[in-house]
Amino acid sequence: MKKIFLTFLFTLFASTAMFAQVDKLLGEWKTVDDKTNKEVSVVQIYKAENGLYYGKLIKLLEPNPDTKLIGTMIIKDMEAKGDKLVNGTVYDPDNGKTYYASVKYNAKNNTLILRGSLDKKGIFGRSQTWVR
Repeated sequence: MKKIFLTFLFTLFASTAMFAQVDKLLGEWKTVDDKTNKEVSVVQIYKAENGLYYGKLIKLLEPNPDTKLIGTMIIKDMEAKGDKLVNGTVYDPDNGKTYYASVKYNAKNNTLILRGSLDKKGIFGRSQTWVR
């Protein structure tokens, strides 16, 4: 009985720590172009009532005549799995394409790592690091 109780407590604390990492992904993030290394926009990541995570473009940082992008859902239908968001998509407004996505919090430097890929496993794609 004691062993079962200790296993339950360990599982509870481990899952709480993982969800705490996912919660650090919530809020506003500056997107950084992985080619020019310039901050381009601000995306707000939030958890919706359906339990999934979304990211909405709320501000453009560089002069851009295409202000209709503001309000666009960049990240859609992400699920929390461990310390990551997975199984969703990311929209690239530069080329108009949608890719499979995963998002992870980097605690060492308080950044977000977004991986967009052609395949669900994330092998064929590229990553961006976003900052607070």
